[in-house]
Formats: sequence, C-alpha cells, structure tokens
Amino acid sequence: MSVSNFIGITGAASGIGRELSRQFVKQGLPVVGVDIDQQGLASLAQECEGRFTSVVCDLANKKMLNDALVKIQQDFGVPSVWINNAGLAHIKSMKEISEEELELTMQVNFFALVACARFWLGPMETAGAGTLVNIGSVAGHVPAPGVSAYVASKFAVTGFTQSLQAELEINKSAVKLLLVSPGFVETKIMQLGKQNGFPKELLFLTTKAEDCAGQIIAGIAKGEKEIFPTANGKALMAMQRLSPRLARGLTKLAIASKIDLKK
Repeated sequence: MSVSNFIGITGAASGIGRELSRQFVKQGLPVVGVDIDQQGLASLAQECEGRFTSVVCDLANKKMLNDALVKIQQDFGVPSVWINNAGLAHIKSMKEISEEELELTMQVNFFALVACARFWLGPMETAGAGTLVNIGSVAGHVPAPGVSAYVASKFAVTGFTQSLQAELEINKSAVKLLLVSPGFVETKIMQLGKQNGFPKELLFLTTKAEDCAGQIIAGIAKGEKEIFPTANGKALMAMQRLSPRLARGLTKLAIASKIDLKK
C-alpha cells in the first residue's frame, strides 16, 4: 500500500476549507472535499474543473461518515494529506444553548475529527507516509465567554492532537500530524452582520480565509507540528501568556459583547 497524491478536506464547501481546496487545485493536486453543503460542493467542483471530487456527508452522523471514508479509500486510496477542517459554533450563553446544540458542536468539531484521524492513521502508517492536519483554534488555548461549547470542542482538539503527536513520536511513526490554531478568520462561523456575530467595527482584526489557507499549506510543506496562521491569533496567544485577564477581555469584546450572559 502507498499513499495517493490527493488531498482530503472536511468542511470543504466554505471558509478555510474552500480556500484550501482552491489553492491545492491550483497547485495541480486533486482534492476530495467532504461537506454537508451539497450546493457549496457543487459550485466548488464546477470552479475547479475536474480536479475536485465532492462527497456529501453529515459529519454528525457516525455511520454516514464511516461509510464515506470507506468509499473514499476504495475509490482513491490513501491520501497524502487529510485535513480535518469542518467546524461549527453557536454564539450563545451556556444557559441559552440547547443540549442538542452542545452535542452537535462536539460531534462535528471533535468526534468527527477523531474518527477521521483514527480511520486514516493505520493506512498511512502501513504506507509509510502521510500527513494529518487538525484545524483547531486559538479558542482551544484561550477561553472565551459566549462560545463555551465551541471552546470546549477546540480545547479537546488541542489536547487530542498534542497527545497523539506524542504517541507518534514514541512509535517513530512516519505519519506527520499538524495542529493548526487560527484566530479570527472571515468565515461563516463568525456570523458577521448577525445579532450575536463578530462586531463589524472589529473586522480590521480578522484574517482573510485565503491568507489563512496559504499559511496552512506552507506549514504542511515545512512539516510543522503546530502553527498559528493568523496575526491576530499570534497576538492573542502572546497576550494570554502575559496577561490572561487582558486576553479574556479582548475575547469578550470580540465575541460576547452582544450576548446577555446573565440570562
């Protein structure tokens, strides 16, 4: 068994995943994109003119996800790079968010990521090559009010990835694992313009999705273990080290300023 020269990306229909797909295709690499958004995948496939394959899948459905992964392996083999990018967020206080929303956040952001990593790890090790990329967040290092479920899922991604990296080192595995922790990126997950969304007046602090994707691809090429691909994310991490209270204040201003957390 050997790796195939294709890239697998979850959450490929929009945001960072869409930009990653575009940039890999521009490099001449075929991409298999997994997403629940059939229309978004179809438009991307049309744009990429034959180098992008759509796989419609609800990542919250464990059986559907496993069936999709099995089909991808049967049809394309083992990817040279698999990027666990899919994610969602509910900008609500912990008192407001429903149990269903909590479970969905953890299933998409964490458990589906773990399932994909576990599925590809064995075949990649058998092939003697391959790179797994887990898209976490600065929210997996710095807590923030109003997005507790999202923060919990991303802290889980950080801990899981760092622990798995240690296992791979101990076992002298040929598989590479990259943890990516973006800060504020202009994607649908920020809910710009909506009542509880990221404030438009702070838009200057954000990073374009295409710029973030470019940094991720560069990190993969360099064989990095962890990257912070946005300037705002790096600044927030530095602030967290110097003054956690100040960092929490900034996240409250940017994320939770319009949420009544006392409800």
